[in-house]
Amino acid sequence: KKLKSTSKYIYQTLFLNGENSDIKICALGKEWNLHKIYLCQVSALQVAFGSLYRDDVLLKPSRVIAILAAACMLQLDGLIQQCGETMKETISVQTVCSYSTAAGVYGLDSVKKKCLEWLLNNLMTHQSVDLFKELSITMMKQLICSPDLLVMQVEMDVYTALKKCYPFVPVFKHLRMQYIISDLASARIIERDALIPSEWLSSVYKQQWFTMLRVEQDNDTGPQEINKEELENNSMRCGRRLAKDGDYCWRWTGFNFGFDLLVTYTNRYIIFKRNTLNQPCSGSVSLQPQRNIAF
Repeated sequence: KKLKSTSKYIYQTLFLNGENSDIKICALGKEWNLHKIYLCQVSALQVAFGSLYRDDVLLKPSRVIAILAAACMLQLDGLIQQCGETMKETISVQTVCSYSTAAGVYGLDSVKKKCLEWLLNNLMTHQSVDLFKELSITMMKQLICSPDLLVMQVEMDVYTALKKCYPFVPVFKHLRMQYIISDLASARIIERDALIPSEWLSSVYKQQWFTMLRVEQDNDTGPQEINKEELENNSMRCGRRLAKDGDYCWRWTGFNFGFDLLVTYTNRYIIFKRNTLNQPCSGSVSLQPQRNIAF
C-alpha cells in the first residue's frame, strides 16, 4: 500500500503537476514539464533524439527494444525501421522471444515473421530449457502444428523435448502421434508417462489399426493423388542435419505399412529407394510389391 501511495504521489505531483520540473519537452503540440533525474534513466531517449541529427545510429541488441519503444513514442519512422532491421539480424536463442513480443506490440510484422521462421528452424536443434519455458502456450502450439517445424530425427524427439521443458498438456495434442506409437519402445514410454489422455491415444490407435488392415487386406498401395494441405498436416516429419556438402545415406524404418526407405543424398539430389524386399525389417507389415509415397 505504501508503495502504491508513493507511486501515486510522484505521478500526481511530479508528472501531472510538474512540480520542481527542471526540463520542458515540447512535441506534437503539447508540453511536458519533466525531471532530468527520471529522464536520465531512459537511455533509449538519448539514441532516439540523436537519430534526429544523424542517420547512422549504433543500435546494440540489448537496447534495441527500449529504443524501438522511444522511436514509436516519438514517431521516428526511420529509427523504427532501423530497429526492425537490427532485430532481424540479431535473432538468437536469447533474443527471439523478446523480439517477437516487442514486434507484436509495435506492429513490426516482418520481425515477428522472422522470429517465427527462426523458431521453426532452430527450436529442435537448440533444445534450450530456458527457451521452451519462455515461449507462450499459443506460440508453442503454433510451432508444434506447423509442417515447417524442423524435426531433428523423428516425432518422438519432439515429445521428449516437450516433456522435459514444457509440461502443458494442450500442446501435446498437436503432436503427430501416429508416428510415435508406430514404434514399440516409444509407445511404451507414452503409456508409462501418462501425460497424454488415454482418449486421445485411443483414436490414434484405432486409425492406425484400420490403416494396417487396409494395407494388408484391401490392396491399399498408398496415396494416388497429393492433397497439399493433407500432406502438410499429416505427413511424417523426419529431419537430418547435413553439416557440409557430400554423400550421405540413411534409412527410415519402423511400422510403416510395407515400406522402409533408404535415402541417399549426393550431388544435391535426394533419392528414395524402397528397401524392404532386399532387407526385411521387423517393422514392416505388408510385402506388397508396389507402394506409393508422397514427399
